Amino acid sequence: MSTTPLPLPDVVESAVEDTVATARPDAGLWLIGELEQRGPEAMWAGALQLIRPLAARPAYGLPEHEAAAQLRVNARAANPSTALVLEIRLALGEQDEEAAWELWYKADPALRRTAIMDWLISYAWVVGFRGAKLTAQQTVSLIRCGIQGQQP
Repeated sequence: MSTTPLPLPDVVESAVEDTVATARPDAGLWLIGELEQRGPEAMWAGALQLIRPLAARPAYGLPEHEAAAQLRVNARAANPSTALVLEIRLALGEQDEEAAWELWYKADPALRRTAIMDWLISYAWVVGFRGAKLTAQQTVSLIRCGIQGQQP
């Protein structure tokens, strides 16, 4: 990754590009480090760059009201980092960025780092980069090593 300071949108885009190209967690770890160095506002802005396109898509292929109900159920049953990801998505969809920021701000920093990795992997799978996306197998592998800490 580049050592020249990049504008924040370019940092996120670079991490997405590298994640899609390599299907490795290295770019996610680099992204988290870059965002943390830039401070809490940059970390949230980078997270939003990944979250917005994901939150705009229907969850679970369900109508909005049913999807929100399912997200709530899943958030209650999920591990803390997954719960944070789902709760922020709900807040963005049903309330606003300020409500989502409150959840983000109150979360443990380790959960925030895991959430960014989760959103990066999801973005690389769902949105991708210049027409290329992670395959389902690559996504599962990245979740295992990038979020769960298992070896690829």
